[in-house]
Amino acid sequence: PDRLEKAAATGADAIVMDLEDAVIPDNKAACRSTLSTLTTFDVPLFVRCNGTDSAWFADDLVAIRDSVAAGIIVPKSETPDQIDAVQAVLGKDAFIIALVETARGIDQLPDILGHSGVAVCAFGHLDFALDLGTSPDWEPLLFARHQLVLQSRLANKPKPLDGVSVEINDIDAVSHAALRARAMGFGGKLLIHPNHVAPVMAAFIPDKESYQW
Repeated sequence: PDRLEKAAATGADAIVMDLEDAVIPDNKAACRSTLSTLTTFDVPLFVRCNGTDSAWFADDLVAIRDSVAAGIIVPKSETPDQIDAVQAVLGKDAFIIALVETARGIDQLPDILGHSGVAVCAFGHLDFALDLGTSPDWEPLLFARHQLVLQSRLANKPKPLDGVSVEINDIDAVSHAALRARAMGFGGKLLIHPNHVAPVMAAFIPDKESYQW
């Protein structure tokens, strides 16, 4: 919980509590209990639930519904049915971020983004690379990134969010990745460390020349 407080004070637009990959099975219930005790932060809190096919998904939805969370991140989004399952518990007005992390998710992007319940999509490039058996470098994932941008536009949805940078202390690498994502048409980026907030903000906020244009 203390990390959420610290994250909320970094200048990020929102913070994410992860119930999925960051939590070992034995701690899932405890994390849901923690979620129920949280009060509002200065920025919106989103919660990444466990996979829709997992044993924890149903309990996650109830916990998120009854919490201060502003929305949900659905991992390995692949079908509209997953979004229907979320809405069945959280309601039609739930703010849903579809995290696309698999080949099937990219293939089904038109249907996912065509769902009225999806507010925006995000790219989980590390798991996507694992699913395809490629490296997580830019070149092998260019097609997927282009699809996220293109299909978001075709669905009249906001620009997608690019995936995290894992170079904790290499700020130049983080800045370069953010600038490249913006140039490709992404509207933001997921982060995993407070050191990344400032360079990513600087990359995505329009400079004076762009603003005047």
